[in-house]
Amino acid sequence: MSEIVSVVVPVLNRETTLGRCLESILGQSHRGLEAIVVDDGSEDATSQIARGWAERDPRVRVVTHERRRGAQAARNSGVRAASGEWIAFLDSDDVWLPESLSLRLAAAATSSVPVVHSECVVRRSGSETPVPFGLPHLSGRVYRELLRHPGPMFQSLLVRRFVLEEIGRLDERIVSFQEWDTAIRLARAAPFAFVDEPTFVYDCTRADSISRDLERTAVGYGMVVSKHVRAIVAHLGLRGLSDHWETLRVLYRTAGDARRARTFWVAASLARPLRPGSIFRRFGARLLHRSGGETPAG
Repeated sequence: MSEIVSVVVPVLNRETTLGRCLESILGQSHRGLEAIVVDDGSEDATSQIARGWAERDPRVRVVTHERRRGAQAARNSGVRAASGEWIAFLDSDDVWLPESLSLRLAAAATSSVPVVHSECVVRRSGSETPVPFGLPHLSGRVYRELLRHPGPMFQSLLVRRFVLEEIGRLDERIVSFQEWDTAIRLARAAPFAFVDEPTFVYDCTRADSISRDLERTAVGYGMVVSKHVRAIVAHLGLRGLSDHWETLRVLYRTAGDARRARTFWVAASLARPLRPGSIFRRFGARLLHRSGGETPAG
């Protein structure tokens, strides 16, 4: 296959992991690629390491943010700098398996779709052997399904450039569940294909992972629900919205925020199908806004 894939790697203070990430990209069986490292204002040796790789291999390019702007802004900078007709993403603390791109490109060719994602294996603290993660098997027109729950991860997404151009830049306000918002927007524009075989290793051993920030996780989930609330109600009804608010209740309770957990318990109750829709319209959106679900990224 001759397709050129541009791999966007957002990075912040990852001097200890960036090298193995880039090694996994450059070691792909599919050779037609470029790696675009976007340094989002790192304060350690990340920038020097990235430039060292660029000096040794012309397939590596480095884009630098003078100040920290967030992972989504870094991905947007990488997409703008990309020259390939396919765009892929890899977080700087994760690694691709050697056939990652080949498997996804083959699935795209077989299915004639512009968006492909895949299964992965996860490495957790205290375990040396990665295990299957169990990502949702979503293929075809999956917009409604993605309004119901999160799906692909950025590390598995392979997208034709024209589809990314169609949906516009990635939303830089979303503080977590960024791939969920992106997948919803992609699914509205195009069908998906899924690769059953794992294509990357998801590293959950780092204590500073965004996924470990429980409050941020809850806020990001709420931001995605708030952003797509009209579509959620249109496609899933009030029950679908109630299910999301119940999830937010659990997320905030887990984060130790009892006030917001109670707020979403009330919101979920008001949005139950047996309740008149006017009750939701009067109180539900206000509750979501007050809870911080629309708080922009700092």
